[in-house]
Amino acid sequence: MMEEQLRAINAGQVNNGMVVGPAFATVRDLVLQHGRAYTSKSLPHGAWSRGLQACYANALHAAITGRWVYVEGFAIPDRGDLAVLHAWVTNPKNPMVAHDPTWGKGREYFGIPFQLDYVLRMHEKAGQPGVLDAWELGWPLLRGEDRIADVMWPDGRAPTIP
Repeated sequence: MMEEQLRAINAGQVNNGMVVGPAFATVRDLVLQHGRAYTSKSLPHGAWSRGLQACYANALHAAITGRWVYVEGFAIPDRGDLAVLHAWVTNPKNPMVAHDPTWGKGREYFGIPFQLDYVLRMHEKAGQPGVLDAWELGWPLLRGEDRIADVMWPDGRAPTIP
């Protein structure tokens, strides 16, 4: 359901001229090409959340501990049907599972794992966490100024289907 929704909205954005590109037309285009689906599991108990509207900060806060990998993409909350931009973390030893410090657990997750140093550099430049929809910096990933292959978490590449 998630990928179908992302593809449909992406097609509508492209058809309506809402293209940022040239490397990727939209944030959804980038995530569809380089992201992957995650199963969901609650984080271990601890002080993770900094508020429901702070997913990027919550995920960054968890990733800074060194035990988690920062992931950004789209997720569908437990109570809802629309995929929204979101951030969560994954365990480098089990990188197919989303651990969500903001919602606790959502229904579906599809995203890209990023290297922590890139997330921190973007945070410093923009003054706020988040890498995919960095409009205040001119969307460097979508425009190709930052190459996605250089900033993804190395073991987080989407699996190749033979």
